[in-house]
Amino acid sequence: MTALLIAGASVTGLVAGALLDPLGQQLAARSSREHRSKHEAPPVDPVVHGPVRESGWPPQLLPVGFSPIRSVGAALITGILFAGAAHRFGAHPVLVPFCVFFAALVVVSTTDLSHGLIPRLVVYPAMAAVGGLLVAVAGADGQWHRLGSAAIGAAAAFVVLFVIWWLVPRGMGFGDVRLSALIGLATGWIGLLDTYVALLSAFVAGLIFGIAIAGARGIGRKIRVPFAPALALGAIVAVFWGAPIVQAALHRTI
Repeated sequence: MTALLIAGASVTGLVAGALLDPLGQQLAARSSREHRSKHEAPPVDPVVHGPVRESGWPPQLLPVGFSPIRSVGAALITGILFAGAAHRFGAHPVLVPFCVFFAALVVVSTTDLSHGLIPRLVVYPAMAAVGGLLVAVAGADGQWHRLGSAAIGAAAAFVVLFVIWWLVPRGMGFGDVRLSALIGLATGWIGLLDTYVALLSAFVAGLIFGIAIAGARGIGRKIRVPFAPALALGAIVAVFWGAPIVQAALHRTI
């Protein structure tokens, strides 16, 4: 039964990833056009809504628009994440909201790497879907305390990234702040310490990613690093390995 569940989840993820990737590109292109139309010259950064002063933004680390290679990669990653979620949660109903969560993470990661932005039309529907499904799961299981933990996780993650964005607005887009609330919602369901693991892992991944890009493009050049992939990676680490990490950090079984 477990093998069939994992196989089915994997196939579902492959299909979902392949279908959602071009949709995400369309929504990102639409968001980019809307930002440009609302501002006059100088050109506007689609992430921070301010004049562009750095060169090389958006980064276009992935191709924009129709790209079979990018879509295949997104499908493979989504399939792997769905299979991992099936192994992690089994046939429990919470598998569904976490699959929706992982699908959204893949979409926003690709749009951030291609267009340099995280479409609100991806984050908000994903948050509504994940939140609604978690409410249904809590009602079915009677585990309302997990729903409270998820709400606190979403609020805490949002506040942390909002403060960073407020202090250093050119270092982070507000799309990252929105995404953090979705990540806190999902990881907070597992446990508040998992939300902490997600954010800490994201900052470490973002630092490594930034160093790698700086090395490739030249240290002296001003660059901005797409942060959605790092946030997504931090969330994945928290969902799959958060408990062992917290256990090792606290030196006790949780």
